[in-house]
Amino acid sequence: MAPAASPAPGDLPLDRQPDPLAGPWKVGPVRLDPFVKIEQFGWDSNVFLSDRGKEQSDLMMRLSAGIRGQMLFGSRGSLSFEEKPDYVAFAHTSSQSYANNRLSGRADLVAGRLSLATGGQWNTSRDWASSEFDERSRTTTRTAFAGLAWRTHSRTSVTVTTGRLWLGVSDSDQPDIGALLDRTEARLAERFSWRAAPRTTLFTEHSSLRIAFDDTPGRDSRVQSWTAGARLEGRGAVTGSVQLGPARLTSDDPRWSGDNALLGEADVAVRAGETWLLLAGGRRALLFAVFENNLFYREDRLNASARKALTPRLALEAGAEWTWLRWPGRDESPLVTGSGTIPACAASGLPCSELRQDRIVSRFVGVRFKVARRSELTARLSLRRRTSNLPGEDDEQVVFTTGAGF
Repeated sequence: MAPAASPAPGDLPLDRQPDPLAGPWKVGPVRLDPFVKIEQFGWDSNVFLSDRGKEQSDLMMRLSAGIRGQMLFGSRGSLSFEEKPDYVAFAHTSSQSYANNRLSGRADLVAGRLSLATGGQWNTSRDWASSEFDERSRTTTRTAFAGLAWRTHSRTSVTVTTGRLWLGVSDSDQPDIGALLDRTEARLAERFSWRAAPRTTLFTEHSSLRIAFDDTPGRDSRVQSWTAGARLEGRGAVTGSVQLGPARLTSDDPRWSGDNALLGEADVAVRAGETWLLLAGGRRALLFAVFENNLFYREDRLNASARKALTPRLALEAGAEWTWLRWPGRDESPLVTGSGTIPACAASGLPCSELRQDRIVSRFVGVRFKVARRSELTARLSLRRRTSNLPGEDDEQVVFTTGAGF
């Protein structure tokens, strides 16, 4: 649901051939890596994420199977693809059982200091659509991208990427949701990168995004963003990426004068000695809204976790995630807030600066057991709790799951 959802991967095109796929099968020049996973098998205390006192529990299972493939053309080019269907089944609430599928592919060409990339993805899912509404709406996306990069002798490069996304949402319980969210996004981004060290890349990027809604053209919007960041690669003690910068969202709807916000995301891993792995991340984003006809809401998210290896095969893990959601208020006369210029919230009885505020806290503990190089057993207990200033929006969920991957 994010305005910046259109595909334009910052690391594309590649500056070298990808690493060979570590698949066990090879058919002619094609390497294949099939997999089967019981991603979840366990108990959910609140299948519908209902208000407290109205919870309904059930047993559930998520089973996925798929295949990854790759074809390398010497040191000049590659083709890769992945097909991953999965099915989520509930023992008693069969209305919530659903199937997902993701199909993706891409091609890369590396010709000296010039490289090209193109690809796309088709994805359909009934997972929780967003943090805004607790419904398993059917979301279908199609994406396509193309990119070009030029590298100099001084460890710098210039990358231009363009992408397009088509998104559709449907839900029998919310028949109007598609009119508010179905859209096409077109993105153009230019990035300048400097490899400051063998594992460290610094970059700055400008991105222009245009969003056209299928049934509500008044919500058509534009996003201009400027980002600076760093990426640490390889197998060092610290890996990950951080990026941050200002963005401005404007809409054709005259009730909105736009929003200036500092947006970004981070995902960092720290290896402390031989047995500790620490993970941390966060995101600030503007997401398109369906609540009270708002154009968007703001999401701030932080997460942290730690993993301790007790033996070469056995590890314990624990972590938490904190999410804050804020929707702009509405008033009869135009009101200028930090989230835009909008009308009307006096009738709601809530502060007009923010019509709705939610806080979601998730915590988990788990254990991992490595059976073989490509096989792992997992068990996890998690607690999710939402508190809101709106009556009836609080909920709590306890989930215990086990899993296995092969």
